[in-house]
Amino acid sequence: HQIFASARIGIAASSSGYTRADDILRDAAIALTRATVSSAPYEIFDPAMRQRAITRLQFETDLRKAIDEEAFEMHYQPIIALASGRIAGFEALLRWRHPSRGLVQPSDFIEVAEDTGMIIDIGRLTLAESCRQMAEWLARYVAAAPQMMCANVSSKQLADPGLMADIAATLRTTGLAAAHLKLEITESAFINDVPRAQATLNHARSMGVGWSLDDFGTGFSSLSFLHRLQVDTVKVDQSFVAEIGPAASGSAMVKAIVGLGHTLGMDVVAEGVETAEQAAALRKIGCEYAQGFYFSKA
Repeated sequence: HQIFASARIGIAASSSGYTRADDILRDAAIALTRATVSSAPYEIFDPAMRQRAITRLQFETDLRKAIDEEAFEMHYQPIIALASGRIAGFEALLRWRHPSRGLVQPSDFIEVAEDTGMIIDIGRLTLAESCRQMAEWLARYVAAAPQMMCANVSSKQLADPGLMADIAATLRTTGLAAAHLKLEITESAFINDVPRAQATLNHARSMGVGWSLDDFGTGFSSLSFLHRLQVDTVKVDQSFVAEIGPAASGSAMVKAIVGLGHTLGMDVVAEGVETAEQAAALRKIGCEYAQGFYFSKA
């Protein structure tokens, strides 16, 4: 067998005033880590790299502490039934209450949580609190309560063998019926292992838990998975909704997605609705549900 080896190199220049061997080796290792992440053949150390590494380490430490202390808040954005104007359900959205940074948005910490595997524990906390809250609303408002709680599931969660057991345990603990829970999953979460995702989603369906394909239309292979994975709900990405207007082709694109979803027996939710014009156009197209700042922030 002929074998080809490649290498990544981290370089620290000895002319930078080092007095200890450990320090120059440390900085070369930091540069090597940067080369590995960037896929560059080599990286030369600069002090900003060390600062970024220290900042990242502190951020990871803070995030682990937040998990231990459950320093997260759930915010809920209503999903509106366009025909009646009533709240049909909610999407649960996580926020981190940081002691010095204040309220941290998911876009600022989810990537770190994914990279470190902490997303599994964060996902459990999110699922438990959103199901508890939904069960409380159903008990308080009975028939007048919204009927669906949508919880986001990341790629690492979807690949976790314990996900379905966690969901089953959460439903038992909170007393929430499976029919009131829907998982929101993006195409990127299952694109690398469709058979595993299919088995997981079939398990969820057998429990009575539904699922939504989030950010529909932004991936490369969405159409090929709609029928195969038996999607319950398609969520139209906000980038298409933003183009709705008299001088744009966005309405035609949304109309095509809504028609496709209905043909395949799925209901459709439009994301990112910000104007009355967009809501009216979606209602006219026949889109059943919508969410966005026009109706309410999370």
